[in-house]
Amino acid sequence: MFGDDISTISPGRTRARTLFEAASAAGVELGRGTVYATIGVSGVGGAPGNGAVVSCQYRSVR
Repeated sequence: MFGDDISTISPGRTRARTLFEAASAAGVELGRGTVYATIGVSGVGGAPGNGAVVSCQYRSVR
């Protein structure tokens, strides 16, 4: 949630691969080859952020 990016770890691998940057991400979903994430959920000093949903095409790498 506080890493500022969305990453994936393929089965049998030990290193994460960054898919895209995502400041203050909260929820992440995968559906039909697309990753959806809610970003911008936290503002300055813990105040609510301006939240948005972003998406990125995803193809598993094995």
